[in-house]
Amino acid sequence: MQQPRRLTLFGLVLAAVLLACASSPALAKPWQELSPMEKEALAPLANGWDKLSAKDQRYYQRLARRYPSLSPARKKRMLSQLSYWSKLTPEQRERARRNYRAFRKMPPATREKVEEMARKEQAKKAAAAASAPAPAAPAPPGT
Repeated sequence: MQQPRRLTLFGLVLAAVLLACASSPALAKPWQELSPMEKEALAPLANGWDKLSAKDQRYYQRLARRYPSLSPARKKRMLSQLSYWSKLTPEQRERARRNYRAFRKMPPATREKVEEMARKEQAKKAAAAASAPAPAAPAPPGT
């Protein structure tokens, strides 16, 4: 009598696992299977695409669907942001997510002050970069 119970229990567990797999979201999609439009929109993520989780891939694919309707300036900004994000380490990304969540919890007046401080800091960095001397051109090969 013990054996049929084990088989029944095993059958129930197997059915639960199969049901969970069948109802789970789609698995990760290899870069080669993306459409040309998705590849264009997600180009900054190309090198690390196959390392992203299926959840992250779906998130970026949703972004890519909006890409064709963006203005040229917004497309440039999106690609720039994706490029910046793709260069961050997992630890840096997690820190950025934590900071963003904390920022969103701030009262609107405090958020505005933080945004103003960030704009001033960015302007200061841009001014410093603009006033920095240009690097010397490398010497031609063989000279």
